[in-house]
Amino acid sequence: TMLSPETYEEHFLPALKECYSDCDMGMLHTHTLGARMLPLFAGIDNIQILEISNDPNAARASEVYRQYHDVLTEKVVVLRADYEEILAMRDLFEDTKTVIWYSAKDEEDAKRAMELVEKYR
Repeated sequence: TMLSPETYEEHFLPALKECYSDCDMGMLHTHTLGARMLPLFAGIDNIQILEISNDPNAARASEVYRQYHDVLTEKVVVLRADYEEILAMRDLFEDTKTVIWYSAKDEEDAKRAMELVEKYR
């Protein structure tokens, strides 16, 4: 996003909070380019689920998640990751509430992913 967190907080955050004020459990979708807004979004109690989507030419969602982990510990984070990212981020995923979207490239890749799930569930 082209807005600073300070500008967003002043002009848009009150309306966003109002949108979620009647929700028991809300979900917000954002992109990695808006990562610097994650602390603001995480500060809204009624937003319990944050989906972080990958953007081309930007950090991967898993990297953003690690960077902002401290402000996201009470949230369920949804992101798309490949096999190597899952392995590299396993320590983070084990200690957090995370939903990982995974798309296998082929049958062998799917089998490898299922073995990983079985190993760590």
